[in-house]
Amino acid sequence: MNKRSAWRGVCVILMLCAAIASPGETFTVLKEFGLTDGAQPWHMTLVQGLDGNFYGTTLGGGAQDGGTIFKIALDGTLTTIHSSCSQTDCPDGVGLDTGLMLAIGGSFYGTTNYGGPNGNDTIYRITPNGKLTTVHAFSPADGQGFYATLVQGTDGNFYGTTPVGGVAGWGTIFKLTPDGTFTTLYSFCTQTGCRDGNVPVAGLVLGTDWLTSLTNAFSRKLENHRAAVALHLGWYNFCQIHGPLKITPAMESGITDHVWSVKELLA
Repeated sequence: MNKRSAWRGVCVILMLCAAIASPGETFTVLKEFGLTDGAQPWHMTLVQGLDGNFYGTTLGGGAQDGGTIFKIALDGTLTTIHSSCSQTDCPDGVGLDTGLMLAIGGSFYGTTNYGGPNGNDTIYRITPNGKLTTVHAFSPADGQGFYATLVQGTDGNFYGTTPVGGVAGWGTIFKLTPDGTFTTLYSFCTQTGCRDGNVPVAGLVLGTDWLTSLTNAFSRKLENHRAAVALHLGWYNFCQIHGPLKITPAMESGITDHVWSVKELLA
């Protein structure tokens, strides 16, 4: 028995939900993976799409044993929407070590750790029906290796980290626009003695620094505070998808029929 076969009996998707009629919990196995529908969903967390289904990745299994991207319904029905390395030399990438992130608009973004057009890491976009597009193919100078999921900023761009590569070879922080323009924001270990740290295996967290900086910089005028609060409320209600709703508050209220981009909000 090979290593992957040994994992067939333990790779499962589980659901833990509060039981309405009981003070305890109900534990349900939704799906047990075989090799054909994926294996080794090790380093990812499921993400819920706008359609209510959950999406995720597996490191192995699938048609070419190169990993899969799948969706699963609450009743346990699993659909493989993409099998990695389905073409010679794996131009779509392979090594789905990280999970997916739901982007504004309903598509998902993810990463691969090798393969791709340059034989290196990639960032891809995939629609809920399985249309995959490579948004950026990495070179060693861009950074290498992914352990963390991407995050989308309030500017609509995507941000992430690589644990190796960059100017000093010790990892990077980068930005990627939706159209694929890639920028290295910072290379680690560029200070004496690596005082800035190295090998960033963790991802980034979207904070409120930009709004805080804007408020502090313009704090002498009340109208600037009002503008900052209005901008935040607009983004919260029109641009931010809320988990329980699976849509924006403005969509739930019938004010609009789609998720707004920040550019649309500011227009």
